[in-house]
Amino acid sequence: MALVAVSPWQSLDAGARAEQLEQLKRLPLDARVVATSEGFLGTPYVLSPLGEGAGHDPDPLLRYDAADCLTMIEESMALALAPDEARVLETLSHIRYQGQGSPSFDGRLHVMEAQWLPVNVERGLLEDVTKRYGKDVVRRVSKRITEQTWQEKAGRALGVSEQAQVTGEFFLDIIPSDRAPAVLAVAPEGLVVVVVRADRPRLVTRITHVALLIQKPSGPYLRHASRSFKKVVDEPVERYLKRNLEFGAWTVEGVALFQVKQPAWLAAGVALDARGVDAGSVDAGSVDAGSVDAGSSDAAADAGVVDAGAPEVRGDTETITAELEGGCGWYPLPVGLLIVLAVWLARRRR
Repeated sequence: MALVAVSPWQSLDAGARAEQLEQLKRLPLDARVVATSEGFLGTPYVLSPLGEGAGHDPDPLLRYDAADCLTMIEESMALALAPDEARVLETLSHIRYQGQGSPSFDGRLHVMEAQWLPVNVERGLLEDVTKRYGKDVVRRVSKRITEQTWQEKAGRALGVSEQAQVTGEFFLDIIPSDRAPAVLAVAPEGLVVVVVRADRPRLVTRITHVALLIQKPSGPYLRHASRSFKKVVDEPVERYLKRNLEFGAWTVEGVALFQVKQPAWLAAGVALDARGVDAGSVDAGSVDAGSVDAGSSDAAADAGVVDAGAPEVRGDTETITAELEGGCGWYPLPVGLLIVLAVWLARRRR
């Protein structure tokens, strides 16, 4: 719970935001992340609310009146980490983009396993703490992305250039779904919770959602931008997992945990390019999302991309745009899977 009263970000002008941020700077970083995220509670859910202000995705680079699951996390991080209000956008760009040049659609960190997580770990903005809190229940999973993966409909749907398409095998430590409630009940609030589903080789990712862990007297909650609730909400962990585990067609396999960190270079105002992190140059091979030696890639997914701005896919006669319960974006699903989803939803409403 936030230790200071936090006004909704969408209700504040730049001057009021600066004052609120100055007050929040008194808090430790973990508490500050929780507090900045509290300012998004009730914010309307809008798929892909951020873009580059022009070009392929002309949505604004920064806004406070709408959020999806990833942009809520990114903006909460940026507000908590920025030295002042004037540098929130710059900090957000460090979280969302490659380190060279102006923000661009190809330069955005689209794929979680291959890019967003490992690059932000390398930059010192995140630390993988899954093993710290999951201990002996943790197991390792991976996602392999090949050139053929990018030839699937979902890979083509994102619209990134061929040069921005990463290939390789990307590893994650996860806490299995059946053990996650107990682990999250004792983990500190403010951790980024990454939802990992069973692998499907045709898809570019197996991560479908991100949220922030919140601790309340009644137990652990996930603070997330939810399409189901049409806004940013706090939802009990067990209820969220139950809703998603019931969807057997693509079950949640587990969660990974990351802690937001304050790197010295950011506090000192060092230009990101000086750190030599190029998020668009990953050699084929193995990359560990918790300790990567290089940058990563750009991509999307079929049924389940966590993407801070992939455009909705429309008009494909062989796929139908739909969204899995608890997911963050729109996912082009095969018709057969959509039928299974419709049956499952109908049973839930009984």
